[in-house]
Amino acid sequence: MNTITIMFIALGLSMDAFAVAVTEGLRKGRDIHAAFALSVAACFGIFQAAMAFFGYIAGSLFAELVAGFSNWLAFGLLVFIGGRMVFGSIRGRKNEGGESEISKNAPLGFWTLIFLGIATSIDSLAVGVNFALDGGVNIAFAAGIIGITTFLVSLAGVCFGKLLGRFLAKYAELAGGIILIGIGIHILISG
Repeated sequence: MNTITIMFIALGLSMDAFAVAVTEGLRKGRDIHAAFALSVAACFGIFQAAMAFFGYIAGSLFAELVAGFSNWLAFGLLVFIGGRMVFGSIRGRKNEGGESEISKNAPLGFWTLIFLGIATSIDSLAVGVNFALDGGVNIAFAAGIIGITTFLVSLAGVCFGKLLGRFLAKYAELAGGIILIGIGIHILISG
């Protein structure tokens, strides 16, 4: 498999991470610092690369075990996190500007970030298995390309979400939750 093909695969794999990164950018809005954007992007990039590598190592045996429920796992994680965001935005205490206290001040928790990293990288596991079946792939190189691409795309997503958040500040957490739920439903339907 050539480098261009791997780059296109990496770009395709990073789209879920991009959408979730935009959601996080929306949620945090003006309060985004470089450390936040870098931590989101790094988490997504690391998980994408690690899952591709793990899928390659585990091979087709593991794929058969995961294939039946991987879309349900991603769906469940994204709907759970998105539902919490929607609920928090509706029920959240309002400050003087009408903006939800939760959306403005709540940090992205470590475990939430880990769950998002897992949910957005499950498809990378299957790609890793396909790389193993193909046999002509240097998995360290391919996983590196996947990780770097996802990192850059996710970083751009957080910045784009921040830009959108300026216009949608009142509804950022609600919109972010709905986006996550939508991604979960898409993953479930597309299988």
